[in-house]
Amino acid sequence: MSKQKKIRIPVPSNVDAEVLFLSNHTCCKCRELGKPVQIHHIDEDPSNNDIENLSVLCLICHNETQVSGGFGKKLKAHEVIKYRDDWLARVKYRRDEADSIAIR
Repeated sequence: MSKQKKIRIPVPSNVDAEVLFLSNHTCCKCRELGKPVQIHHIDEDPSNNDIENLSVLCLICHNETQVSGGFGKKLKAHEVIKYRDDWLARVKYRRDEADSIAIR
């Protein structure tokens, strides 16, 4: 039995820009600045470009979502959501703090 190929719909540029901006263009898992990143479809449906289904992961962390078999544990959707939501809250807090300091 063959796997059915998933239909990939490119992430619209305005959604892509918003996701990258909100995450400070930084992987939500490792949070290492300056690493190349990709936008990950949390539900693994490359046609679902809803902003709530997207997260920013570096190439290494993104690869962890693809691991299957063996003893390695796959980075699952609910974990990615937790990393993403925590990281987005931290980025927002830091921006708000920077604005507050600038105003003082």
